[in-house]
Amino acid sequence: MNILASLSQTLNNFDIVILLLTAILHVIFASGVAKDVANFNHLGIPTQFIPGYAWVLATLIGGILVLAVYWLMHHSSLARDTFPRKGQRHEY
Repeated sequence: MNILASLSQTLNNFDIVILLLTAILHVIFASGVAKDVANFNHLGIPTQFIPGYAWVLATLIGGILVLAVYWLMHHSSLARDTFPRKGQRHEY
């Protein structure tokens, strides 16, 4: 019986560690999106679908899934062509 109590406590501690690591990763992902949104603002390019601060908040809550959607909408080959190619001028 004592073994089950010990195993239960160990699993509970493991859950707390996983929760903390997940929270840290969400903060890291959100800070990356915030930096990218700042770069968009500096270039005068609006973010897609929702404002930049909402992307940061959504990434903070949703983590890697929201980050993947953000990347697809802003940086993949599916994204609109808003960045100037090398040797081209970008007109706003």
